[in-house]
Amino acid sequence: MTQSCQKIIKLFSWKCVFTVDISNLNVLFEFIIKSYLYYQIILINNK
Repeated sequence: MTQSCQKIIKLFSWKCVFTVDISNLNVLFEFIIKSYLYYQIILINNK
């Protein structure tokens, strides 16, 4: 394999990992927002 070919493959795998990380962050972020909203609703209802 040539040097440039290896670089492209490395870059591509890095991009893949990065994309997966971003989607995981989105899921986590959604979860945090929903949990927070749910918590607020419970607080309001308990007053």
